[in-house]
Amino acid sequence: MALAADSGIYNFGTQVVLFNSATSVLVASGLYSGASAVTAVGDSESASIAKFVYNGPLDIAPDAQDCVHLFERARNIDGAGNHANVPSDTYPDKYLGSFLLDDSAATPQSGVLMASIQPEAEYYIQAGTVTANILAGYELLMYPAAIQPK
Repeated sequence: MALAADSGIYNFGTQVVLFNSATSVLVASGLYSGASAVTAVGDSESASIAKFVYNGPLDIAPDAQDCVHLFERARNIDGAGNHANVPSDTYPDKYLGSFLLDDSAATPQSGVLMASIQPEAEYYIQAGTVTANILAGYELLMYPAAIQPK
């Protein structure tokens, strides 16, 4: 399929490691992870969107339609150092999307999603399943992107 002359294409920036397999810790079923590394990519790279890649083991095979959910917490929202609330069950803040899990096996699990991002933020994953825990050793990578003319 050829793109029209006025089409846009994704221009991906440098990979940002939000959670790495060496330091990530267990996320119990239904709970949120701790905060990822703080990112400040939106302004410096003109990134308004990003590709997120999740890879991680579970303790047991998940139920059908179970997911790992991704949330964003905006930082420095007013230019004076104030931040949005930390995601929780009562205030999930900005939901970016879900990584659908394969219910046929516990490991490995992986997924990709695209979402709009804030210029400065930190990220949280939530073990959205009612049966499985996300084991230590997961990773979450972000590839900031901008849409540019073809």
